[in-house]
Amino acid sequence: MTKEENEKRLAHLKSIVQRLPDKPGSYQFYDDEHTIIYVGKAKNLKSRVSSYLRLTALKPKFL
Repeated sequence: MTKEENEKRLAHLKSIVQRLPDKPGSYQFYDDEHTIIYVGKAKNLKSRVSSYLRLTALKPKFL
């Protein structure tokens, strides 16, 4: 993934996070075959999901 592709992907994900509620909820992580590999819950869904994006932005993976 190029730097530009990664920035576009992060911008798209951030736009999704902006629409999430500041309420309790659950979230799922999927693998490349769209199989659920992790289910999490949060007291503040927007905050929890955005924390994962901050970690991704700090450690982008470039091939």
